[in-house]
Amino acid sequence: MPANVNRAVPDPPRKMLAANSETLRKPLAEAIGSAIERAIVLARMTKQDVAFQMGYRDQSALARWISGVETPQFAKLWQIEELRGPLVIALAELAECVIETVVKVKRSA
Repeated sequence: MPANVNRAVPDPPRKMLAANSETLRKPLAEAIGSAIERAIVLARMTKQDVAFQMGYRDQSALARWISGVETPQFAKLWQIEELRGPLVIALAELAECVIETVVKVKRSA
């Protein structure tokens, strides 16, 4: 085989990938959940109000998203107009970059 041809690196075993993704995913899921909870506070809404507006009878699904147990359904969250701006702000706060992020939300009258 010629020296300049790249050899494919074998994929790591699936169990190893699953274990690594779980350790990476849990803190990320919890951070996203915290951002959702912060957005609800910024919107001055209750979790119960948010759950009802998404079509749920109670806030248990929302609680699972916030705790990082389940992946949030952002399309359902985005349907709530009062939550859109605060959700963008809360997610932007997760970036923690050296660059300051300024988000201006203009509401139409």
